Amino acid sequence: MAQLSIVAGATSQTTDIFILDSSKTDGSGLTGLAYNTASLTAYYNFPRGSSTPITLAPLASATAVWSSGGFKEIDPSGQPGHYRFDIPNALLAASNGRYVKIVFRGATHMADMALLIELTGWDNQLVPGAAGGMFIAGTNAATSITSGLTAHIIGTVDTVTTLTGHTPQTGDSYARLGAPAAGSISADIANVASGNGFFVPGIISTVTSASAITVYFAAGAPAATGLPGLYCAITSADHAPQKQLITTATSVDSTHLTLTFATPFGTAPSVNDTVQVG
Repeated sequence: MAQLSIVAGATSQTTDIFILDSSKTDGSGLTGLAYNTASLTAYYNFPRGSSTPITLAPLASATAVWSSGGFKEIDPSGQPGHYRFDIPNALLAASNGRYVKIVFRGATHMADMALLIELTGWDNQLVPGAAGGMFIAGTNAATSITSGLTAHIIGTVDTVTTLTGHTPQTGDSYARLGAPAAGSISADIANVASGNGFFVPGIISTVTSASAITVYFAAGAPAATGLPGLYCAITSADHAPQKQLITTATSVDSTHLTLTFATPFGTAPSVNDTVQVG
């Protein structure tokens, strides 16, 4: 079965068909057919559709303008068995389904000829990127999108002229976790990397008041500059866990820091309570 693809909804389409001579065994084409040859018929059907006759029509020549159902032998000596057929527009309508099948048969010594035409949603004969053609993407693609596009794009978009419905982002002007702390993301990262910032464990060695304590860090005290703005959480067997925001941090020695808080702890801390700074 010969196969062809044409964009659904196209009009004034012409194709060539080849008809075998059933009386020969060498694959020769059958010559001499015309639109009104005795017993020659053409039928078509769409997917799950009924078989419907096509009215064949005369053409003045193989190069004449399109005429619905036109049927004409092209060149009996140079191309024996080859015929031009002008496809009726109704057979290519967009609402007919994925394909249309056309069958020519009936004339003396004529082998049945079937043609299957795929009705495509885009014109695969157009230059990729042209209106109504295929959209391509890749290293050498030169396709420009000049109208709306709804798609998931994996890759690089060179230029976006207009972005509707989104707020442009112009820099790091948003609140950070741990702000103000050391004053920047890079400083915060440096503090964490050096042991300052998140869940540094210690033990209370001195309680000055409910808003001032000295903490012992067995692994070495973190840098005091990175602690204001972080939290100090205290756990104890004598009271529920509690936390407050560190206001100041002062180094006492390599293992001790004095911490103060703007808001006193609800329950006064005790020596040997466990502390986590972060």
